Amino acid sequence: MADYLSEFTRELVRKRAGNRCEYCPIHQYTQSAAFHIDHVIPANKGGKSVAHNLALACPHCDRQKWDFVEAPVPAANRSAPLFNPRTPHWADHFVFWGYRVVGITPTGKATAELLKLNHEPKVRVREIEQSLGLFPPDAQD
Repeated sequence: MADYLSEFTRELVRKRAGNRCEYCPIHQYTQSAAFHIDHVIPANKGGKSVAHNLALACPHCDRQKWDFVEAPVPAANRSAPLFNPRTPHWADHFVFWGYRVVGITPTGKATAELLKLNHEPKVRVREIEQSLGLFPPDAQD
């Protein structure tokens, strides 16, 4: 999707994210697949290919997010916007409970559910990251 982005823009997105998925936030170094540059607001919904609309995403989060901008809030009769890595801080919407990500706002809950942030392999990766000194990520502070 982001093949037409300049190397400068790609590097800016990677550095800004600290080589972590800006949604789940596992580290690129613990993954064999390359992370993707995601349009926070998808192009088909009017999002532009500019730095403030781009986020680094692991393949799993990128695939789950697809072109969604909102999702149902679990155990509620409404939807909420998905987490936007360019606006609030991750820790405003999520906390770690052990190696699991818990949404603490409607946006956090909807994002955690849609992106399957506690998919069992992700939970195991966080445990491995702790042994490597990569968990918990500094970005959560």
